[in-house]
Amino acid sequence: MTDMVLVTGISGFIGGHIAAELLRRGYAVRGSVRSRSRIGEVHGAMAAAGVDTAELEICQLDLLSDQGWAEAVDRCRYALHVASPFVLAKPKDPDELIRPAVEGAARAVGAALNGGVERVVMTSALATMQFGRAPKGHIYTDADWTDPDDPRLNAYTVSKVKAERAARELVQQRGVPDRLAVINPGAVIGPLLTNDPGTSVTAIQQIMSGALPMIPDLRLPWVDVRDVADATSPR
Repeated sequence: MTDMVLVTGISGFIGGHIAAELLRRGYAVRGSVRSRSRIGEVHGAMAAAGVDTAELEICQLDLLSDQGWAEAVDRCRYALHVASPFVLAKPKDPDELIRPAVEGAARAVGAALNGGVERVVMTSALATMQFGRAPKGHIYTDADWTDPDDPRLNAYTVSKVKAERAARELVQQRGVPDRLAVINPGAVIGPLLTNDPGTSVTAIQQIMSGALPMIPDLRLPWVDVRDVADATSPR
């Protein structure tokens, strides 16, 4: 049988590219969406990527609900947890980002471990380590963490730190830390598969269109979404 891979957040910018790469490599993909209204969009994205969707199926999952997670990991050899809220506008309540990110990570990793998934890969962010107040010239490793209680941080960064910590703590508690791998990209840009540009690409569009009144003084570690998909996908 063809190995099945669960991809949460398949309708997102990164999730869509990961799913397309998996299909190219001969895997069967089960992708999750929060709303079934986006199923057609997912198939359109795969068509734009030039991949056959014969081995693609879609399931519905909510980061804040237990429903459907056990079924989603059924028969999956791998699970790639990509779904996480990310918005440009600052939310009035930080928990709008933090709670689904943390609970979703725990649900995804927990369901995968319970279902006997061989390997879980989680897409996190460079932000979980880069604000760790390390001295100049420091070489960052998985021992470096951004302090989520730092008052300078925005809700998105706090959500990523707490979500990754929740995932790592869960596999430690289960005694299987080697079952989880985490990818920590910087600002992800690249070709679009749908009309939804996602948050990172929206920022670029706003700069190029003049929607922003000035060019922001940004120094970001840009990464191509196709490289993220390649690094995340099993060989």
